[in-house]
Amino acid sequence: MLELGNSTPPADDLIQDVSEANFMEAVVDASQTTPIIVDFWAPWCGPCKTLGPALEAAVKEANGAVKMAKINV
Repeated sequence: MLELGNSTPPADDLIQDVSEANFMEAVVDASQTTPIIVDFWAPWCGPCKTLGPALEAAVKEANGAVKMAKINV
């Protein structure tokens, strides 16, 4: 189980937009020290509009124990 941190890092540090250009650094390399949830989404995707905010809320609640990368496909 993930242990929740005591202080909340800024949301910019927890959730970031990722592209093909920075995927290796932002996801693969970063996942060596912190679990990364990768959200593949699209503006036209109905379920993405529901799941995305729920994932973001869970990541913020975890206080840095996990981070999120969002990729617009």
